[in-house]
Amino acid sequence: MRPAPAGHPHRRRQWPLARLLDRLADERRRLDELTVGDQQVRAGISLSYALLPPQARTALRRLGLMGLPSFPAWVAAAALETDLDEAERILEHLVDVSLVDVEGDDPIGQLRYRLHDLIRLFARERALAEDDAPARAAAVSRVLGGWIWLVERINESTPPYLISVSASYRLARPVDDSVARSVVADPHAWFRCEQEALIAGVELAAGMNLDELAVELTAALSCTAFGGHQYVFDDPFASWHRTHEAALSAARRMDNALGEATLLAGLGQLHYERDSFAESRAHLSQALSMFRAAKDTRGEAAALASLGAACREQGYLPEALHFLDRARELLADFDDASALGHVRRLAGTVRLETGDYPGAWADLEEAQALFTAAGSRRGQGLTLRSMSLYHRARGEAARAEEVARRALAIFQTADDRMMTAYCERALAKALLRQGRFDEARKPLQEALTVLRTLQDSFGEACTLRTLGELHLAEGRLYQAKDCLEESLRSWERLRAALFRARTLRDLARVHEALGDVATAERTAAEALEIFRLHGSREYDELSPQSGSNPL
Repeated sequence: MRPAPAGHPHRRRQWPLARLLDRLADERRRLDELTVGDQQVRAGISLSYALLPPQARTALRRLGLMGLPSFPAWVAAAALETDLDEAERILEHLVDVSLVDVEGDDPIGQLRYRLHDLIRLFARERALAEDDAPARAAAVSRVLGGWIWLVERINESTPPYLISVSASYRLARPVDDSVARSVVADPHAWFRCEQEALIAGVELAAGMNLDELAVELTAALSCTAFGGHQYVFDDPFASWHRTHEAALSAARRMDNALGEATLLAGLGQLHYERDSFAESRAHLSQALSMFRAAKDTRGEAAALASLGAACREQGYLPEALHFLDRARELLADFDDASALGHVRRLAGTVRLETGDYPGAWADLEEAQALFTAAGSRRGQGLTLRSMSLYHRARGEAARAEEVARRALAIFQTADDRMMTAYCERALAKALLRQGRFDEARKPLQEALTVLRTLQDSFGEACTLRTLGELHLAEGRLYQAKDCLEESLRSWERLRAALFRARTLRDLARVHEALGDVATAERTAAEALEIFRLHGSREYDELSPQSGSNPL
């Protein structure tokens, strides 16, 4: 008997597993490679498909085209352009004939379905063979348009604290009101269960050169909880990065300059969230030029505001105020209280850094009024925390404590772990200023644990510095030195000059307490020079002519 040819099923049984997996990795060949004895898997799926009613065949094709890991019934309704009841009836039939699996209820109460990988591949093949390009594009547009519409409903219920580049999205497509109510009731849970599907949707649209669709969904998501610190992965912002890079590639292929600017602004904000401030400013500067060329005033204002925030973190205070004040001027013509509140709060924090206390308080009060008018609880919480910093800088420690507690309550209610940690640190610092050391210790330790878990280098460095201050106040000099030196290394990596100078000032006090006067004086002088170069309030407070001791 002649040996079986290389590709014959009998020979495949003898292949090493690695070789088989390598051949199956190519989705286009997977169905051709898989057989059970002499009966091919493709033939079995083909027979089941052929026996389906026409609308069920269409549903299967379009769900295969979408390629989602799992999906609720409204996605099938959008793909078919039918109502929710009809979509559920069709899905039940596909479940009955074992072409669709029921995955179970998701956290917001929607029943989710999935296609087995091989059935999904078969269905996608049929979509490419039987549906023309406009029909495929229309189906994808309806599903992604539904996601965009749901994100808009979330933002209506919980106004974003960032400035969205678009005030509205023309490609949004309404879905069933019952779905919207479930999503708005618990948007964080929805983002958690829908995250992989949203990424797949953007990447699919980008791959089909539906650039405007990919840009709109990506931009809408970037002002929400999607893909941020709420979800802890090796890279907390991996989802944000994947969607932006996919959509950006499509925008560039299609010469969509405004879409490219929108995505560059989003990547600039992503780098800001990752504490990569120089990279943030580079992306935002490029986006700003493109928005100006396109005469997109709202996009220009959004880029300016983000540039102001990035400059603030690195101590470029005059530049930060220039960008933020210009953003405020541009936003004056827009009916967007939340966006104006965002800019005024940021400007207030920068004026606080420069020692302009009247200007800082005016900005913060106006920000709070704007966020209250917009119904933005997050904006109110952020502004209260900034007000706590103002009171502490003015020596009003008890008032700083009271306001920090109000901010903390807002973020605890919202289950926002990162901002809860930031507020705990603000509270601890107010307690520290009042000499209530034992009360300050627990919130600081809790904040440090959370910020390390969330991989927030900036917040971790701030908290280490405050722990160093606490150890110094209690006379634990070597523990103080360890915390402050670790914080200092982080500021050097982040290139955050003002925060580095503040930590140097604290280290100088530790060296003085340890009896190393020469090192203390040298460290204090370095801090004072940084304060002078950056025009911060500490220079006036600590310079020799002020009468204060820099140490």
